[in-house]
Amino acid sequence: KAVPAILSNTFEIPVDDVSKGDDSGATNVQFEHSTNIANTENEEEKDNEECGMDQKDVERMADAELLKLFHSARKFGSESLRVRLEIKPRDEPVEIVSIFVFPFLSRENKKKYHGRKKKYNQFLDMAAASEGLSSEALSIIHEFMDDFQRDKVVDSTVICQVQIPCDEIFCVKDAETGRLIQGHADEKFRRVVHLVRFEQVVKTHWIENHRGYLPFRLEPGNWQITDIDDLLEGNLLL
Repeated sequence: KAVPAILSNTFEIPVDDVSKGDDSGATNVQFEHSTNIANTENEEEKDNEECGMDQKDVERMADAELLKLFHSARKFGSESLRVRLEIKPRDEPVEIVSIFVFPFLSRENKKKYHGRKKKYNQFLDMAAASEGLSSEALSIIHEFMDDFQRDKVVDSTVICQVQIPCDEIFCVKDAETGRLIQGHADEKFRRVVHLVRFEQVVKTHWIENHRGYLPFRLEPGNWQITDIDDLLEGNLLL
């Protein structure tokens, strides 16, 4: 559902015009749109509610940097474009390429805690250079734990990369001349595999006077798309 939401938000069209369900319950994408850069300023003044997709809902599904990329591609593209994109998920397994967990780290707490990103990189460098944790590395972990115990909550991030096979039509043409700019001119379905990067922030809450085995509880967040096919070179957390 994130791709229809991104297209709806970028081109200010109803999300139901982009998202099409099928009998299997899968969400297909059917999108065709012509745009003229001369109207961009007027279009940007439209209320996002016109497109049927609340801005906050879109941001929960896709990272702000990815949304910014789509908006900039529309704004700084050719003066007149015809874009066609149709995506149908294939009845094939989705492959998990990699999955990582970054304790004590999220995009938000990099802003909250001054120097958190730098110290995290220092810790990873120390851990990679030694068979065991040095006293300097342990001091960084202790600092993170002190922040956790003081604030009673801490963010950790799960990052998962998956390959998703689809049947797809993708074509970008000059709307006036018909010149092919990107994609395939014949506008036929082709099997493609997209590399999609997801992040989920998990909040860990400290519990005072706990009676269980662990003095905290976990609060999983929403999965959010942070990159597609390395358009943002991974949109890395570190």
